[in-house]
Order: sequence, then structure tokens, then C-alpha cells
Amino acid sequence: MQSPAAAPSFLPELESLRGLAAFAVVVEHCFVYGDAPTLGWLERHNTFSGIMLWLIHFVFNGRAAVVLFFVISGFVLARQLDGVFAGPYPRLQSYFIRRFFRIVPPMWVAILFGYVVALYFRPDLTVTPTLLWRTLVLQDIVLDIPLWSLQVEIGCCVVFPLLYLFSLDASRRAAFSLVLMLALLLLLPIGLTFGGAMRYLVFFQLGILVGSHGASVVNAVSRVWRRPLFLLSCGMLSLAFLLWPFFDAFTFFNDTNSMLMAIPFAFVVLAYVVHGNDRVVQWVLRSRPARFLGKISFSLYLLHYVISNTMWPIYALSPKFVFTWTSPLGQAGLFFVFVLALALPLATLMYHCIEMPFSNVGRRLSRYLPLAKKQAASAA
Repeated sequence: MQSPAAAPSFLPELESLRGLAAFAVVVEHCFVYGDAPTLGWLERHNTFSGIMLWLIHFVFNGRAAVVLFFVISGFVLARQLDGVFAGPYPRLQSYFIRRFFRIVPPMWVAILFGYVVALYFRPDLTVTPTLLWRTLVLQDIVLDIPLWSLQVEIGCCVVFPLLYLFSLDASRRAAFSLVLMLALLLLLPIGLTFGGAMRYLVFFQLGILVGSHGASVVNAVSRVWRRPLFLLSCGMLSLAFLLWPFFDAFTFFNDTNSMLMAIPFAFVVLAYVVHGNDRVVQWVLRSRPARFLGKISFSLYLLHYVISNTMWPIYALSPKFVFTWTSPLGQAGLFFVFVLALALPLATLMYHCIEMPFSNVGRRLSRYLPLAKKQAASAA
């Protein structure tokens, strides 16, 4: 059977897609200050500024972007495990070591950054060493709200090898049936718990399916309709998280229905990027801005909220920006530029000084494991 990770060894498009997704999260977190999402929002904002704000939330939808993070992670992790299980001696230690050094050191640095910033600029927050410790072990996220997705990432990484092994021998029907079963986990309550993290496991499984069956699904669609289907899926993936203005059942902070809607569209989006061979999509994702955002995406994701959440009170109370107050769109737009000007240099610095060095340490350590040496000797 074809490996669930069957794909080229490196896809720059995926890194760039992650970068664009991180950028979308930054945009939405900045523009949410223009007007927080609530039910009946469109009814109260039928002006040009209100419609444009909704369109910005549609194009740069942070929750849809995080879903793509999870699906991309599932695809990439499956490809890593393909190498881990390739020889007679599975090297799961290598997998866990690499994941630890890829995620945890940058996360801890971002938490320390948030802690120091909160000490001096967050009088509304009781900043204590206990809060720092609880945040370091992901039991509290008040210092940096996006950390909730890191708990999901780490929790799902732990059980991910089981999904991978099941997918190795599973038929297409069994693999897609597992998606339906895992979708039931979305009914679990949201929270910083193991169950709260596992509710997103279905999107990691989608990543596996992109590698094992994504090509056949894309090829089953007529070439004429592939790009329209991709664009429609992008729009529907975003719209799934923007239905709260229309229906009470779809709310911003109770996203079960939206997550269920997002499952097929997230699969189609990533499958097309990986297997569609669309020159326009490849040109966009291989452009220099997209590649740059892709490289610093993790650091940008970790740092931007600390900056925006800390700087907003300072920005909103500054008399220099009073002229934007009459327009929520202008106010949030200028604030976005301000946050981006701070976040991009800091994220670039963190990428080069923290993220890449520790990631390289994880790779080196994984090569010197006893089982890794044993497998290399047997291969020779």
C-alpha cells in the first residue's frame, strides 16, 4: 500500500501556506479590536466600514488558519514517521526528541517574553511566578492566548503515531471512516485539558489522508473544475467560522458546528496544494514574501498576540491616533501596521536565534540515539 506520507521530501508550498495562515491570524487578532465578533454583528454594521471589517475577518480568518496548521502538521508528521518506521527498528525516540526541540524552546522563550512584558505593561493582570510556571506547562494561557493551539499540537503529537500505524494498513474506506469517528471528539468541551486537545485530532488525521489518498481525490475531479473547487473550499473553510452573525447555533466561542463544517474543506485545500500542481498556486506560495512568512511563521504566531494585546491600550489612548477613532476600520488598520512593524523583526530574530538552533539540536540528537545507530548499521 502507498505510504500515508507519500510526497516529495520537502514542499516549500506547505511552509509558505503555514506562513500565510500565521499572517491571517495576526490580521484577525488586530482587526478584532475594530469590533469584536458577536451575534447579530452584520445587522448592527450595515455601513461600508462594517462590511469591510466582516470581509477582512472572512479573508483573514484566524480560526480557519489554525485548522490548516493542524492539517499541515498531520501531513508533515506522517512524512517524518515514514522515515522513523522505514527500517527494522522503529525510532520513536527520534520523533519525540525532534518534536520537543521544534516546539518547546521557542514556546518557552515566547512565554518568558510575555511574562516580562506583562510585568511592565499589564497592570490589569496579576503577574506572579506561579502564573509563569502554569503557563510554561500550558495550564494557563492568559499571557499568550494562542498557546491553546500549542497544547493541541503537543497532545496530538503524542498519540499521532497510533493514527499513522493504523493508516499504514487501512483501506480507503477504513481511513475515511476513522475521520468520521474522530469527528465525534469535537463534541468534547473546549478547555486546557487532554480531552480539549484531542477534540482536534481529526484534523491531524486529515493530514495523513492528504498524503495517502489526496492525489487520487484530486485526480478524480476534472481538471477544469479543480481550481474552482479549491477556491470554493478556501471560501467555505473561512465561512464555516463566520456564521455566527447569521445563526445562534454558530457562535465564536462554541465552534463545534464550525469545526464539523470545516473538515471536508480543509482536506480539499491541502490536498490541492500538495497534489494539484497548480502553477498559479505554486507561484504565490513560492514568492519571496510567502517564503519569508513561512520561515518565521511559528515565531510570528507565538509573539504577535503578546505585542497586540499589550500595545492596544497604549495605542488606543494615544492622542496621536485620535483621528482614527471615528472609523473602526481605520483604527484597526493602522494598529495592524503598528503591530506588524514590531512583530516581524522580533519573529525574525527569534527564528534565527532560537527556533532554528534548537531545531538543529533536535535533529542532531535524534541521529545519535542507540536505535538510530543500530538501524544505520543494519542498513549498511
